[in-house]
Amino acid sequence: MSFKDLEITIKYSSINNDIINDFYVPTLNKSKKYDRAVGYFSSAALLGYIQGLRKFVLNDGVMRLIISPVLTIEDLNAVIESRENLTKITENMFENFLIDEGSIKSSQILFYLLKKGVLEIKIAEPVNEKGIFHDKIGIFYDNNGNKISMIGSNNETLSALKLNTESFMIFKSWDKLGNMYVEENIKDFENYWENKMNNVKFTNINEILPADFLNKFKTNDSIDELFDSILDEDKIPNRFKPRDYQIEAAERWLIDKRGILEMATGTGKTKTAIYINNILRTSCNKLFTIVVLPDITLLNQWGNEMKDEYSKILKCYSKNPGWEIQLKDEIGLYKYSEKQQSLVLVTIQSFYSDKFRRQLDKLKGDYFLIADEMHRFGTYNKVRSLPNPNMILGLSATPEVYGNKELTRVLYDFFGGVIFKYDLEKAIKNRYLVNYSYHPIIVDLTDSEVESYKEITHKIVKMIGSDEDVEFSNDPIISSLLFKRARVIYGAMNKLVILDNIIDEIEKKGNLVIYSGITSEKEVEINQTLKNDDLRYQDKQEDEIFMKQIDSVGKILSKRNIRFSRYTSKESEEERISSIKAFKDKTYSTLLAIRCLDEGVDIPSIERAIIMASSTNPREFIQRRGRILRKHYDENGKAKEKAEIYDFIVLQENDNNTDFTSLNRKELQRFYEFSQLAENKDELNYKLERFEKLYLREGVKVYD
Repeated sequence: MSFKDLEITIKYSSINNDIINDFYVPTLNKSKKYDRAVGYFSSAALLGYIQGLRKFVLNDGVMRLIISPVLTIEDLNAVIESRENLTKITENMFENFLIDEGSIKSSQILFYLLKKGVLEIKIAEPVNEKGIFHDKIGIFYDNNGNKISMIGSNNETLSALKLNTESFMIFKSWDKLGNMYVEENIKDFENYWENKMNNVKFTNINEILPADFLNKFKTNDSIDELFDSILDEDKIPNRFKPRDYQIEAAERWLIDKRGILEMATGTGKTKTAIYINNILRTSCNKLFTIVVLPDITLLNQWGNEMKDEYSKILKCYSKNPGWEIQLKDEIGLYKYSEKQQSLVLVTIQSFYSDKFRRQLDKLKGDYFLIADEMHRFGTYNKVRSLPNPNMILGLSATPEVYGNKELTRVLYDFFGGVIFKYDLEKAIKNRYLVNYSYHPIIVDLTDSEVESYKEITHKIVKMIGSDEDVEFSNDPIISSLLFKRARVIYGAMNKLVILDNIIDEIEKKGNLVIYSGITSEKEVEINQTLKNDDLRYQDKQEDEIFMKQIDSVGKILSKRNIRFSRYTSKESEEERISSIKAFKDKTYSTLLAIRCLDEGVDIPSIERAIIMASSTNPREFIQRRGRILRKHYDENGKAKEKAEIYDFIVLQENDNNTDFTSLNRKELQRFYEFSQLAENKDELNYKLERFEKLYLREGVKVYD
């Protein structure tokens, strides 16, 4: 067991070498003693070179460590003023080994090494204000009398070992010139250890920390069991038992490690993705997973779902301004580790930022990309700069880009197409979602709304020769006209009159969500599909127009003393979270929402919904319906048995001047989609036949 058997070079740097595997591990494997003096120390460094440390312990090795707890000028002054402060600062430093590094295992190993006498630590205590201890030397001893000394920039921390740009020189005792440096470094270390330095006093850690301080890291595991638990990367927690269809979805995805899971809202897309990720983690030494989410609410929801899977989760979004540096460090740690499991959650806005893409490029495609609500990638701007991961998973209840076959094709090609479907009908039939009853409520337009609708329709007919909607026309003028006409329907005043009449009876049953008029998000959706789609320009004045309905609904509820919370794009993330919490714990019986509640937000306690405004985009009502049908058990264990959906349908009888068949047909198509899976389907089909005769031209059906 001799250092002479090793291929030791004169210099090591993080740029040219794998410092851990090229130097630390092989050197510790053959060491019986290791002396180290550094400015900063982290217990997680023990995990960095754990394979070498394990052999070092088996060799009955002994390690002496000198460190400084002084990290700031304030700490330095505190140490000078009081020995009691030194104890407090040292305690805080050791606490941070656990808190900052995110692994209790490193602290448990540290505890074991100290208690067994394998490791001895002295704290450098400044005698006066002239400076702090910041020397960095290390000496390794083998059983044959050979010594290796190192001197350089690196501290004994995990980031110094794996992330930082560091370098150090190596001197060998069996080299005549090198031995001079080795002996000089040994002399310096021994002077420190024996307290022969004028400006710094070196005190054993046991004299500074309370006797029972380190006991909080005590463990009944042997050192071998601790090493095994860290080195065994296959022990991945799995907090739920996957359903049969989730296992089938995972098996299909694993064939090519690409594809879209088209699964109805409420059927467990998130858990299926976590299940797939855990399978990969157990089969790969290294895995870098990136999950792209539509917004912060969903990002935090995913974070809660995966907190038991990962001890550390990096969140890249606006509320974490330091995420770029953290991402850089995480990628560096991943690239230079033999075993590393990394998880990054990022909003789609941050994902497409220059800051994120610069760091992403460093992975060179070596990562697993999960895109929740993957249809959000379906804009011309986004598909022009799609990434290139070696594994990709798309999740959506509605993966198609509505009204745009070209973008749908590009998106399907990128993700690998739909490889698994689990629709709402199957989920209800197999009792993974609850049954529901559907109650369409017919709304007439006012005279002024009829005139507005006619006027806009006349302009559309002049431009395209028809009053039929050309969904998401590439002509911005036509798109604007179509949107203005749709706004007449969304904001129909009689909806408020009807709500005022029916709200008491519905609200008293509790657990109610009211989907009100849209915000400019609808116009965003239209403009997303324009080839010059710049989503940043939106008319602020129109925002206020769209908020009028939800404000009016709020007044109707308030005058009846109905307590409600709001969930719209106007509220902050904290306010949204508070709204959901107040609804879940029944502080409020009613949640007043706009379209931003549609995607992903998990509120299974909803039992009934009033839909005052709905677009013709199937994605909207498919997602809303699935959200309402989630299973739920209250605090007493009582199961949610069914859901009720009240849908405001705008229908207008045709006249001689303007044919409302286009409007009526679109509204009745939604009527049809909701009715087909409803418990009261037979009753609804009878109504649908009557409405076809009354509101459509002779011979025209809801679906031709």
